[in-house]
Amino acid sequence: MRLYIAEKPSVGRALAACLPQPHRKGNGCIETGAGVVTWLFGHVLRQAEPEEYDARLKRWRAEDLPILPEEWRLVVNESAAQQFAVVKGLIERADEIVHGGDPDREGQLLVDEVLDYLHNEKPVRRILINALDDKSIHDALGDLRDNADFLPLKLSALARARADWLIGMNLSRAYTLAARRAGHDRLVLPIGRVKTPTLALVVRREREIENFKPATYYLLDALFQHAGTGESFRVRWKPSEERTPLDPEGRLVDETAARAALASFGDEPQDGKVVKYERKKVEEPPPLPFSLSALQVLAGKRYGYEPQQVLDTAQKLYEEKLTTYPRSDAEYLPKSQHKNAPKILSNLAGLSDSPLAAWAQAADAEKKSRAWNDEKITAHHAIIPTTVAANPARLSEIERRIYELIARAYIAQFHPNYVYDRTKVELSYHGETFTASGRTERAAGWRAMYRTGKTAETDDAEKDDEESAVLPPMKKGDRADYVSGELGTRQTKPPARFTPATLLQGMKEIHKYVKDEAAKKMLRDVSGIGTEATRASIIEDLIRRRFLHAAGKKKVLTPTDAAYLLIDALPDTMTYPDATAIWEDQLHSMAAGVGTPEEFLAGQANFARDLCAAAARSQIAGGGGVPCPACGRGVMTKRKGKHGDFWGCSAYPQCRMTANDKGGVPDFTGKRIPTAQGSVPHDTNAPNSAPSFTAPAPIRRLRRLLRAVSIRRRRMSRRRWTRCFLEDDMSTFRELGVPQQLAAALEKRGIKEPTPIQEAFIPAAGGGENLVGAAPTGTGKTFAYLLPSLTRIDMNLRAVQLLILAPTHELAVQIADAARTLVQAAELPLTVQALIGGANIKRQIEGLKKKPQIVVGSAARILELSRIGKLRLSDVQILVLDEFDRLLGKQLADDVRAVIRLLPQNRQALLLSATAPTAAIRAADGLFAPRIIRVEDAQTTCENYYHRAAFRDKIKAVQKLTRRLPIRRGIVFVGRGFDAERAVEKLRYEGIRAVSLLGQERRDRRRAALDSIRAGRADLLIATDLAARGLDIEDVDYVVNVDLPEDVRTYRHRAGRTARAGKAGAVVTLADDKEMARLKELAARMELELKTLPAK
Repeated sequence: MRLYIAEKPSVGRALAACLPQPHRKGNGCIETGAGVVTWLFGHVLRQAEPEEYDARLKRWRAEDLPILPEEWRLVVNESAAQQFAVVKGLIERADEIVHGGDPDREGQLLVDEVLDYLHNEKPVRRILINALDDKSIHDALGDLRDNADFLPLKLSALARARADWLIGMNLSRAYTLAARRAGHDRLVLPIGRVKTPTLALVVRREREIENFKPATYYLLDALFQHAGTGESFRVRWKPSEERTPLDPEGRLVDETAARAALASFGDEPQDGKVVKYERKKVEEPPPLPFSLSALQVLAGKRYGYEPQQVLDTAQKLYEEKLTTYPRSDAEYLPKSQHKNAPKILSNLAGLSDSPLAAWAQAADAEKKSRAWNDEKITAHHAIIPTTVAANPARLSEIERRIYELIARAYIAQFHPNYVYDRTKVELSYHGETFTASGRTERAAGWRAMYRTGKTAETDDAEKDDEESAVLPPMKKGDRADYVSGELGTRQTKPPARFTPATLLQGMKEIHKYVKDEAAKKMLRDVSGIGTEATRASIIEDLIRRRFLHAAGKKKVLTPTDAAYLLIDALPDTMTYPDATAIWEDQLHSMAAGVGTPEEFLAGQANFARDLCAAAARSQIAGGGGVPCPACGRGVMTKRKGKHGDFWGCSAYPQCRMTANDKGGVPDFTGKRIPTAQGSVPHDTNAPNSAPSFTAPAPIRRLRRLLRAVSIRRRRMSRRRWTRCFLEDDMSTFRELGVPQQLAAALEKRGIKEPTPIQEAFIPAAGGGENLVGAAPTGTGKTFAYLLPSLTRIDMNLRAVQLLILAPTHELAVQIADAARTLVQAAELPLTVQALIGGANIKRQIEGLKKKPQIVVGSAARILELSRIGKLRLSDVQILVLDEFDRLLGKQLADDVRAVIRLLPQNRQALLLSATAPTAAIRAADGLFAPRIIRVEDAQTTCENYYHRAAFRDKIKAVQKLTRRLPIRRGIVFVGRGFDAERAVEKLRYEGIRAVSLLGQERRDRRRAALDSIRAGRADLLIATDLAARGLDIEDVDYVVNVDLPEDVRTYRHRAGRTARAGKAGAVVTLADDKEMARLKELAARMELELKTLPAK
């Protein structure tokens, strides 16, 4: 007997109707002349609950987390138990089985999991049913496949289901318990891999709106008359930033400047000149047929329907055999389906009282649009009408509207392209640029259908005023006379609040909300987060659970207090979609046969483990309860006991503080409150004060005090400062407590004595306290933190124990190389791994499989890898922020703070910088309360010169300097607006071996430039401050400032590239007459002796 197993009864009945007679209805099945058809009710098996693994887990306790099943269990759904028994009996009788699940990932799994659960060993075929009309089913019956071909699809769905269980079960418990510790007794915080980033979208959007401040900007439109034809046309002024103040979006915000420009255009007439004129014929193909998401978004915007309503309606149309499979993520059609076009169009031409009928009648059934593309087809295709004719009179209003949207998109494929001329003009007047663009329609094509009837759309709804300009024929060089100008004002608008439709669109286009380019590409490739089948239910669930509030006819979504609480409590790894992007990419790869569920779930388990640990440390905003006087973490909550009401700490069982109830509040009279010094009776009249703790004594002390010109200590907030000057009286590394193995390794490299920063920093770092080290560049800060850190690593623990963050890729690689060289020279059994953006992430994941103890990298890439469970940070003992002033600056601070939240609370923090400015110290103080060791250079071997040169002559000046100075290698610093590539070309033409190091260049090009200068294949490195930050290049003879340093800090950083380790060097600043005053001011602030560059 052949047994067909459909996903649901409606599919089973449609399938049976296409099989030979006789037919007989049985219990949960239909017997036919070609076998028996039965069905499931979707997933008839579910993942076991935690308490079904272990009864103890019914109670939520932090100490039980994470829950990681060793053997995964499935349980029969009670509601489907009767049908499951029917299917089980039929499988036992069958000789062959035909898998009839829906043609997608979940459809594959839900039948396969039943077969696996029942240990089926009988042959299984696969039928792919994309529509329920007779023709589509007959076609599918003639194309049965081997079910083994779809194994990767099943494994991908299985991995997703188990990963969702690991994330949902563990993190929902972990953060709900954290909320209860804060006094939110009745609140459950459901966390999901897709649900949580979706909720975060709405929370962040609401905060953007709350923080939005409207700003006025100005648009200047001018009317010109073409000198040849006399025709008038409008253009818009494009002010240049050099001449007019613009905001970051390039908008004119200075009304005075705008009015002055308008007045000058009219008061001082000149000839306008056409500098560019383009007229191009454009053919626009019809929009593609719908995927489910595209249909939901359009129906939401057009009619206000919620995504779930649209899905339910599309499902009903599918079951009525009027449209194809609704849960499709495809917008293309197989070429084999084109043969049905005449029949489908004929049916649509017969639609009564529909404006689409005439368009279907006029359609060219032979035409093939871009929609027919087999390469874009996976298990299913776009949603289109079937060969079954619809009767609009029998459809409800929502069914008719959804059907007509689907039908219109299909009919459009058989109409000509929309053809128009796109015209662009650029005009020069008064030295300013004016532009306009417009379009002239040649043939309406498919667009004519979209302009008629109840589903009409306006062509220009989303077009800019500028693009709608009517432009007469002209050519480059033509004269145009200024006639008049008009100044208009606009106001910036806050981002719009989400509706269910736009939130669903946001889920599908989630890459737009991601900063990391690698994650952005992955999310674009996998079409966002969630699936076509789940996005609507996720939004509906967030509304049902009262995390989102939907208001008004458009169902505008706003977050509730519970939503803010949840998103604020979670680390960025759960609220941003980057991790989901990588997980979805891995699941898609698995569906294509790459990767296994075991590898994927190992990463998910690590991720759950780390976040459960983070939840235990998290501080959630209080629920308004009375703080526990014993532990300070929990709040006192009212409970019922054998002898009446009492109050207990929400952190129980870690804290067992209780109190009697007195008039609805806790009464602590006579209670003994545990403190750091022991238990003392609670004094209800005593003021609240934080317990004091004595800091542990350092495990190593300085063997010899620095003989400094001055040592002064002062308190600023909680900070402790130590200031000293570089001198020649040094300790040895052994005296500082550096092990013989490491000291010998240093000696092999010719490093016999510590520098002052090393002498001050190494013993203090060995004591375990949080430190800031500030010392000039080239004084050995890298070894200052590497040496004490290496002595504290457990050689037997194969886990990341030392984490070093750097602000640039080049600096991270440089540090990793230094650490690797030192480890190898000392013959230590340690592994170093560099993790930076722009590099191959798969190779980095392979490197992490070697379980390195030392990781160096960028915060963004470290976050990315930890979010996908490939990098565990729970064993980190020491965190190093190299160039911490950059890391805690605006651009990188968010990522750095997110990394810090993933680390154990008791880890040590070591922060290094050449300057340690006040703002950076303040930021560090808020995070770590470090002691600050600042080393200043009492004398320098660096000479500082200036040379007068006009800006246009500065590159020539560099050429002359290069020939005049006795150099081996030099660095030329330029600003962002400087054409460095052109400068390199000019220098090379003069025979000077120059290379560039610019922030916008690819990482491999930057690395090649560094390799060239270090290996002596180049003499001159042209660099920006950002790209060259923290680099250690030996024997740099001189630094040239082509662009003036912005401040003292920048000057010192640049100067620090030369005269390193006591060697001689020079800084030459090229300045024009205007820049000289500022240069002298910088020199005075730094107390530098600034000399004129000698003639020889």
